[in-house]
Amino acid sequence: MENNKGFIELNNVLDYWDKLNYDYSNLITNNENVYDAFNFFVTAWHFTDWYFNELFPSDSEKELKGKIRNFKTDNPIIKVCEHIANGGKHFSINLERHNSVKKIEKLRYFEKGYCEDDYSESPILIQLDNELREKLGEFIFVKDFADCIIKFWKNELIKNKLI
Repeated sequence: MENNKGFIELNNVLDYWDKLNYDYSNLITNNENVYDAFNFFVTAWHFTDWYFNELFPSDSEKELKGKIRNFKTDNPIIKVCEHIANGGKHFSINLERHNSVKKIEKLRYFEKGYCEDDYSESPILIQLDNELREKLGEFIFVKDFADCIIKFWKNELIKNKLI
């Protein structure tokens, strides 16, 4: 890490973009894997930090936090990423602070342990509870929401001529 920036070979927003796409690929390959879902959402939320550090490299941490807060307010997809990532990291979603996700769980046709794991699919389902609910519906599969996130970030990178 040169000048305490980055992580090993993750040195800039494009390196982190590659990581986000790696996590996305793992999630799409196995959309029932909670480890892959957790990794994807944590990476998608923290992509915001890398993105703003790339756009505004001379800004102070306080200035960046303000810009990120406004960006999150203006982009409900990012707000949902934050709520899922922080809810997973802190063991539960604080509904007073994080009100965009009502629930995230596996959709099970049978109770856990009733059948062998590979007997039926158990995709991960997100129940939305914010402005995205009107646009995407109350429930969205994690794979479909991951598609929205990748499209969102790709458009942001293109718009700012980073890719």
